[in-house]
Parts: sequence; C-alpha cells; structure tokens
Amino acid sequence: MNSQPFFKKSIHFFGSCLLLCLFTACSSTTESSTNLNHETSIENRSIDTAEVVLQSDTPIKSKDSIYCFMDYAGTQKFGFKNKEGVVIIEPKFDFAGDFYGDFGPVVLGNKHGFCDTSGKIIFSLDKVKFFSHHNELSGEPFLFGNNEGYFMVRDKKEKFGFVNNHGELQINCQFQSVQPFYDGMAAFIENDLMGYINTKGNKKITPIYSHAYSFSEGIAAVRFEDDKVGYINKQGELIIKPLFYYGYAFNEGLAAVSKTVEYGNFFYINASGETVIAGPFDEADNFKNGEALVFKRGKCRIIDKTGKQLRTVGTDCFQGC
Repeated sequence: MNSQPFFKKSIHFFGSCLLLCLFTACSSTTESSTNLNHETSIENRSIDTAEVVLQSDTPIKSKDSIYCFMDYAGTQKFGFKNKEGVVIIEPKFDFAGDFYGDFGPVVLGNKHGFCDTSGKIIFSLDKVKFFSHHNELSGEPFLFGNNEGYFMVRDKKEKFGFVNNHGELQINCQFQSVQPFYDGMAAFIENDLMGYINTKGNKKITPIYSHAYSFSEGIAAVRFEDDKVGYINKQGELIIKPLFYYGYAFNEGLAAVSKTVEYGNFFYINASGETVIAGPFDEADNFKNGEALVFKRGKCRIIDKTGKQLRTVGTDCFQGC
C-alpha cells in the first residue's frame, strides 16, 4: 500500500496503530472552531526535557537508503541493510528505524539514541525517549513517528514532541499525542481533538477534528464529529465537503473515497471533489506512476487515470492491508 493512505477501518487515533506502522515500521515490515486559520506560536525555549551526549566528533558522509530489518530467524534483534540488501550493521538493537541522513534511531536496553553506520550510538537521549510500539496483530516491534527528519519522543509526563536526527529537541514535549510529519505538517491531539502543527511547532490548524490524517499534495483528510470525512488545505480551509465515510490521501491528483458506512464502494475524486473514476471498487489504493491497484468482483486489477483496466494481478492483492 502507499505510504500515506487515509486509514480504512479505524477512526480513533491509537486504535489505528497497526495501520500507522505503515508510516513508521522499518522497511523489512513494509517497505500515515470556526476560525481554521488560527495560529499559535509554540515557544521553542530550552527546557529540561532532552540532553544530547556527543560521543564522537568524527564526520560521517551522508548515507542514503539505509534500512532497518529484524532478524526473525535468529537474534530477534534489529540491524541495518543498505539499498542493495547488504547487511552493514549486524542485528543487535531492541528497536530501530530507518536512517535519516547519517544516523538511524535505535533502542538498546534503556538507551535511546542515534547510531552511525558502524552501529555505534553517537547521540543519546536522556530525559525523553522514542515511542516504541508493537504491531497489534503480529506483535512486531517498531519505532513510532519518524519521518521527514523528525522523530517522535515522549517525556516522563507522557507528553509528546520531536527531536531531529542529532537527538536535539526541535518541538517541545507538550502534546497529548502526535503523528509523523508528512508534507511539512503533523497532526496532534489536544483535549481529545486533533489539529496540525508545522515543523517549527506552531499550531497551524486548530484542533477541532475527531481525527486528522496525513497531508499529501497540500491536502489532508479530516474526520468530523458526525463521522463524515472531508478535505482541508494547509490554511485549514475546507476544500471538499465532508460527504464520505472513508477516503485516501491524495496522490497524483486523485483520492479514493466512499460514501457508504459499510466498507467498500470506492471511487476516485480530484482536488475539487469531482468524481473522476466512478468505480465502484471493493478496495482501492493510491495512484503511482499513473496506475492504481483496485479490487473488484474478486479480482485485483490495475487501472489508469481514466478508470480503464490495464491488467489483472491475482486475487489477494489487499491481504493484510
């Protein structure tokens, strides 16, 4: 599945942890008021919530596409592979997430921090910790909330914020909960309602939604108290009315949505809310390179942006999604 779908069957924030792991699990597992323009600055003051311990001043060249993996057959620990699949750090960590730049987030015992390509923990977290979690069905562990160079942490008061890949606190731990950054915005919870912050920690969109999903192409799906889903832009303006019970993030200008309470009957709309591909489909994925995977009448089908079927690809393409 695409990395930023609007979650299919869950409407509660932590009830969707299994699906949120699509955002944050390492690659081996898979690999999202009346005045909506309200903005409040979150003071980025220095508070006693994080301490960075520099253990090495040796410069490391930037590394791309270094992914964590879990050694299921042996140690049950996490290590790292490069994009060719070659192991560069043997499995030894209790939790891990993919590298961002030169460093990757890891947990070893009670120690949380970032390792370099040798596997040495260079930056250690002190007063905050990563949010490590387990897949609700498989029991598989993963680090939660790392994306776009921001890594979710929580403090001893169970408040959430973000550090960068040097372990430096970027957004103070003050939120009831947060989601990963996508498209420069992250959803947060305040008083059990959801809104959005930007990468500076400013509240850009007031928390008035029962659920707020990841931004993509400048648009995000939001769920209202009546359980209906609409779409907003980064200014918090409602650009597509809440007419749907299910919907996906926009990708390549289209999003799959459904107006029925029962899961299914998906069709595709554009950013103006106009129906482009009528369907209906039992399941529907995001478009990528002009094609999308759908499920209809017991078969998995690839369609183009006109809705034309290009080919079939079996019968179990959405298993486990």
